[in-house]
Amino acid sequence: MKPSLKCVICQKTLQEIGDARIIAQELRGFTISTKYLGGGNPNHPYRSFPLDETKSSFFVVWGSIWTEEPIQRAIEEYKSGRYPWFCQVYGNRTCDECKKPIPLPMGSDTIHEDGRKSHCPILPANLGCTNSKCSKYIPYDEKEREKFNKKRTRFEEEQQKKSKGKFSWKLTSSELERYNIK
Repeated sequence: MKPSLKCVICQKTLQEIGDARIIAQELRGFTISTKYLGGGNPNHPYRSFPLDETKSSFFVVWGSIWTEEPIQRAIEEYKSGRYPWFCQVYGNRTCDECKKPIPLPMGSDTIHEDGRKSHCPILPANLGCTNSKCSKYIPYDEKEREKFNKKRTRFEEEQQKKSKGKFSWKLTSSELERYNIK
C-alpha cells in the first residue's frame, strides 16, 4: 500500500515539510491490528477504532498527537487504499535550533514512496540539520558534502590565522553565512 499524499496531522505534503513519513515510534504512532488493543503505557495508552462493521480489524493509535480529526483522516486514507503517516514535526524529529527535519528520523518506523516500510535506529551521532540556512546543516549529497567541507576547512584555516591559535572550532550561523558556507 502506497503512503497517503499528506501528513494526517498537519495536512502538509512531504515536499512542504521534507524528509520522512513516520508511522510509529515508542511514544506516538499507529498500527493496524486484528485485535482490539487498549492500555499499555499509562501516559500514551493504545486506543482502537474498528475499520469495518465486523470489527475484524482495528486502527490502533498511541500518543498525544492523535485527536479526533487526524484519526478520522487516517482511517479514511487507509480505507481508500493509502497508508497514513505523520511528519517529522509531529514525530518530534526536528533540529533543536531551527525546527526543520533532521536527516534521519531516529527511533522511527517510516513508509517510503513505494510502500516499503523501514526502521531508523537511534544513532549515537549528531546528524546535523536538513536546512541549509541552519548552523547545524550538514549536506548529505557527496558532491555537496565535498564542497561544504572545502569551504569549512578554508574558513577554519582563516580563523585560525586571525586568532593566532585561539579560535573556537564551533561555527555560528552568522559565521557560516558571512563566509557563504551553506
